Amino acid sequence: MKRVRYQNGSIFLDRRRNIWYFKWWDGATRRTTPLGPLSEVPTKAKACREAESHRLAANNKTKPAGPVATFGDAAQKYMAERMPKRFTTGGGYRNNLAKHVLPKWGSLDLDAVKPLAGDRWFLTLPLAQKTKSHIKSVMRQVFEYAMLCEIFETQRNPMDLVRITGGTLREEDPIVAHSLHRSSR
Repeated sequence: MKRVRYQNGSIFLDRRRNIWYFKWWDGATRRTTPLGPLSEVPTKAKACREAESHRLAANNKTKPAGPVATFGDAAQKYMAERMPKRFTTGGGYRNNLAKHVLPKWGSLDLDAVKPLAGDRWFLTLPLAQKTKSHIKSVMRQVFEYAMLCEIFETQRNPMDLVRITGGTLREEDPIVAHSLHRSSR
């Protein structure tokens, strides 16, 4: 399946007829539509504004109409196919998904998992910041794999917008045994 990209199209003036045109791709076919005569649309900037509705229509047709996957489906696919092989890492990811993420987000469509909702959810979790950081990381991995498998539209990862402050800090200082220092006289 070919990746679908946003197309800006092109705007040009036919000097023989003095008419502005908008040109875009409709699948494998190149399409052209008139925007107006030079007397009504005197500048290219105005022609660009006139073309905006055509540009939106051209891009609406190119959106893929595939099956919408839930976050739980994407997480199961990730766990089956891309989970880290190391037992401790994979076990931690699996635990975070099963215990925290899937009960909350598993039944939602992937595009229904919004960054603001995720950010607020992390604020309500009664866990250490480091644990929240690990949960965010595994959610990010699931989104990345869903985009790779083309079950979620390729875009900026929603978890990139979520911030976990203090995720790299310890909550308590480590206990360090102090050795006795003898001063020499």
